[in-house]
Amino acid sequence: MSILIPMLGKIFCSEDLYNYEQYASKVEIEVQPGIWEDRNALFAALQGKDVLLVRNQTIVNEELFENVPNLKGVGRLGVGMDNVDIEAARARGVQVFNGADCNTIAVAEYCLAQTLNIIRKLPSAMKSTRKGEWNRPAFRGLELSEVQIGIVGFGQIGKAFAERLEKLGCRVLVYSKNPQKCTATFDELLSKSDIISLHLPATEETFHMFGKNEFRKMKSNAWILNTARGAVVNEEELIVGLLNHKPAGAILDVREVEPSVVGKLETLENVYLTPHIACLTRLAQEKLSKALIEDAIRVINGECPIFTCL
Repeated sequence: MSILIPMLGKIFCSEDLYNYEQYASKVEIEVQPGIWEDRNALFAALQGKDVLLVRNQTIVNEELFENVPNLKGVGRLGVGMDNVDIEAARARGVQVFNGADCNTIAVAEYCLAQTLNIIRKLPSAMKSTRKGEWNRPAFRGLELSEVQIGIVGFGQIGKAFAERLEKLGCRVLVYSKNPQKCTATFDELLSKSDIISLHLPATEETFHMFGKNEFRKMKSNAWILNTARGAVVNEEELIVGLLNHKPAGAILDVREVEPSVVGKLETLENVYLTPHIACLTRLAQEKLSKALIEDAIRVINGECPIFTCL
């Protein structure tokens, strides 16, 4: 493994960055979480910086490159690239890189945990018991071997989730844009799955891929689990479906607008909401920071990043 010896350079992060202090002797790193909300302040802060690190809130587009013409690289602390205009970066010779599979296990385990929450009715059972109730018959659950999970999108995370489910005796259906990875058609997956887990990027093709027509095709007891991108699910049509128990319930770790505002979804008993935390484990964030900072140093040194997106 080559030793990274950085040239004089500066890294700027506009969102949260973990454990970056250990690199203080190797490269200058400035972190200002939240500055992404003020574009002019962001542009000013980026003057003289070589590499920008972002999560999913900072919009990296032609406007940013025009205002920061000397930027050498952009690193995405995650996998989804919908907030980074890769084509605009390529046109200006800006290197783009991301976290590749650093989050894979964390997200797969989150999906497994939520699957167990659904089939064992754990959130409802805990809420009921805290009220002083002792209603055991209401919370009779299922074992993993009794349910069938549909996975839509079969990249690294979808595959890791499927592997864990199958090792625990669960039946899995897969639908992917790659026909060789499919074990079911899209309609078959909708009609046969007890839980449908989404693992798709946000693209024109996947925008509102799940709406009223898809919900109507789902089983009456089926839940939808979204850790991918909020735009994959039409939230307005999801609310209507949930009120009519088609789907029976939903777990959303991602939303169409983030941070989300309190609305109708937050009032529904058959909805579990978390604030985009599927990837947030200590180990995943340590791996992510290490990979992105070291690739940023490579860019500063005039080298190609390992996890390049170009």
